[in-house]
Amino acid sequence: MLSRTADSLYWLGRYMERAGNTARALQVALREAGMGGGRPAQGQSWRALLLTSGDIGLLQGFGTAPDATQIIQHLVMDRANLSSIQSCIEASRQNARQVRTALTVDMWEAVNDTWGQMRRMEDTMPNADDLPGFLDWVKRQTILFNGAYDDTMLRDEAWRFV
Repeated sequence: MLSRTADSLYWLGRYMERAGNTARALQVALREAGMGGGRPAQGQSWRALLLTSGDIGLLQGFGTAPDATQIIQHLVMDRANLSSIQSCIEASRQNARQVRTALTVDMWEAVNDTWGQMRRMEDTMPNADDLPGFLDWVKRQTILFNGAYDDTMLRDEAWRFV
């Protein structure tokens, strides 16, 4: 197996995993914070979320304490944030395209359909009422990819890298 193929397979799996984990972490933070109308994100759940995502500097970057909406925007749709859900899904699709022949049809469709649905959102941030459903959708899509990977891929070298 070529090293670039192994690299793309590894990052494909890693980016899908990161998108799902970000969605889960956001759900926990939303539950703990109670989503109180955009109040300053000084609660421990928001601080822990930013620390976990490697974005603790975001608290200082805004000049004032960011509110929940700013943090959610940064973690969900911010293209400048390479760890945002949108960026992870785009990166996973780029990696999948590079190794298309190493993927099963089910794996490719899981990644490509997720990417296509994200593109249709056109950087539109889900509102507070739609956000829980959106995060559930992200989790389902990453679980779909994991299931396709686990159930349809041969247990060969490529399987070990995803």
